[in-house]
Amino acid sequence: MKIWRYMDLAKFISLLSNQALYFTSPNKFDDPYEFNLPQCYLNELQKNQDEFKENSLNQLKNTLPNLDQHPSYTEILQNYQKMPSASDNIETTKVKFGVNCWHINEFENEALWKIYTQVGQGIAIETTTQKLQESLTYHNKIYCDVVRYEDFDNATISKGFNHYNGFIKRKAF
Repeated sequence: MKIWRYMDLAKFISLLSNQALYFTSPNKFDDPYEFNLPQCYLNELQKNQDEFKENSLNQLKNTLPNLDQHPSYTEILQNYQKMPSASDNIETTKVKFGVNCWHINEFENEALWKIYTQVGQGIAIETTTQKLQESLTYHNKIYCDVVRYEDFDNATISKGFNHYNGFIKRKAF
């Protein structure tokens, strides 16, 4: 599968001199919904998180039968209630991650030339997904996956993907 990365000359020179890809914070993108998920995904994440909290508290109660009589019991319950929501976790993730976007296509894309470069002032790198992934194998915390574009208002959960957060975008983008 052929992929493309469009950039201005300064970013290309930086890539060569640093011998590294630059990963941008999703907060810097024009898409205010970057790293967001459709509501059905958020609901499922929240349900899983609530089940985890309930199961771990029950496991703690089973391990310590008189837990509800322990002086710290109220504090333990408060700490469980303070656990961040699924939406909070996504916001935290957005701040801590960086992305490096490539375009899948057999041919160059005129629109991307115009978006990412000034006329005559840019570079397009052409490679394959396999070559890119092989060049990143020594970085075990870099994930490559295809972005899926969904209608956030009518989305249903798509199963079988390795990554969700950061790899789902609104159809308009």
